[in-house]
Amino acid sequence: MNRKDQRRLRKVRRERGDAPRLPDIEAALGQVTALLQGGRAGEARALCQSLLAEQPREHRLLNLAAIACFETGDAATALTLLETAIEHRPDFVDAHNNLGNVLKAEGDLLRAESAYRRAIEIAPTYFDAHFNLGIVLEAMGRPGEARESYTGTPWISSRIFYPRTSTREMHARRSESSTRRWRTTAGSWR
Repeated sequence: MNRKDQRRLRKVRRERGDAPRLPDIEAALGQVTALLQGGRAGEARALCQSLLAEQPREHRLLNLAAIACFETGDAATALTLLETAIEHRPDFVDAHNNLGNVLKAEGDLLRAESAYRRAIEIAPTYFDAHFNLGIVLEAMGRPGEARESYTGTPWISSRIFYPRTSTREMHARRSESSTRRWRTTAGSWR
């Protein structure tokens, strides 16, 4: 059956009222995000699995499912889900950033650096990717590059100024105040 026939079949099903009912994706994403923010990653993971059975190519849902997997201790599945999300939507910056987060947590700093650089390439003003790249560069013993990453873009350097603060102090301040802070609009953790 070609695409034209598939569209006709969907149209006929909609008109008859027997089209398969897919959940409202925005509502589902909000529900998953609320569960994650409430510290109920296990429930979020189960909900993601049931939603992914119906919509396996939804990149935002794959991203949230990866976060839920990582929060429940399953980094391997999180990596697979993030790579799938990137495969379906290569310009999805949050998936690249979160891939870097998982790789960084697993100790693969080179691949994490690459993921963050790809996120910055897609969205040059995406602060989280710049900050996370700085943390990775600092961990790799490249403090000069880390400082550039923290303050290197005109958007960041014009809005954020840390007078007499080293990059280590910035990281410590950030880590203390927002260890697992979520960006609810994008489903990304910093």
